[in-house]
Amino acid sequence: MKAVRKQSRVPKQLPPEPIENHGVVGDLKTVALVDLNGTIDFMCWPRFESPSMFASLLDAERGGTFELAPDLENIRRRQMYLPDTNVLLTRFLSAAGVAEISDFMTVTEGKQQLIRRVKAIRNPIGFRMRCAPAFDYGRSRHTLHAEKHSVVFTPAAKSLPAMRLWSTVPLKVTSATATAAFELKADESAAFVLEEATDHEPNFSADYVASTFKATLNYWHDWVALSQYRGRWRDSVNRSSLVLKLLTSQEHPSPPPPSGCRRVPAEAATGTTVTRGCAMQPLRPMHSCGWGTPAKPAHSCAG
Repeated sequence: MKAVRKQSRVPKQLPPEPIENHGVVGDLKTVALVDLNGTIDFMCWPRFESPSMFASLLDAERGGTFELAPDLENIRRRQMYLPDTNVLLTRFLSAAGVAEISDFMTVTEGKQQLIRRVKAIRNPIGFRMRCAPAFDYGRSRHTLHAEKHSVVFTPAAKSLPAMRLWSTVPLKVTSATATAAFELKADESAAFVLEEATDHEPNFSADYVASTFKATLNYWHDWVALSQYRGRWRDSVNRSSLVLKLLTSQEHPSPPPPSGCRRVPAEAATGTTVTRGCAMQPLRPMHSCGWGTPAKPAHSCAG
């Protein structure tokens, strides 16, 4: 693995991808959208309801972006999730080589982190990274401080957290943006960890990224294993449930059903929100798909 100084073959500022060309990763506190180009173009931090840090999906020039992509021509792009997880894989296929990016957020106990790991699958490949946050929907300016293996973005607004981007490759500071250009041989990888900054630079390593990756896989595998559904639509049910799980808050669970609602058997649940006669009450997937032991009855509203 080495740093390179070569001109990217793709435009520095790509137009936003349509919403259907995105995957989503999260940690039950917030989520990030990743497009087919490997760009995180929307993320609020540290919570769902927090101001945005990246929002180039809405404003390509001022919204903030986190780009990571190979320097390849005539690329075919594919996105998929690793089976029964919310770990997103973006793959780039070209006659000159194959590369992939793994995106995930840590969901185990510890720091809240967004981790991006890029790998050359076939042939040596050059890569480029550009992290240009725009705090508070682009309204708050920030300063950038370089450390040994990381850079710290400090927003002017005191109510917003400073963010550290740690990397296994050298980072370059330009104005308020962190960039990197590097080359990986086949089977080599590089990693970037974004988290709230502390007083001391963390002592991360490639082994830390690998162990966190495995812990995240295990978390989602264990959660999916709670399902008792074994029907023909198992893959679709699991994938839908994993996405719905990402949109729930670990810190603010759903309230109990409102008074005046009646219980209906689990087999009558549709997995959708019922709004007849009282406040909206979501029916959790575990009620309609045999999640958990034993399955609790779902709630509906009398009408």
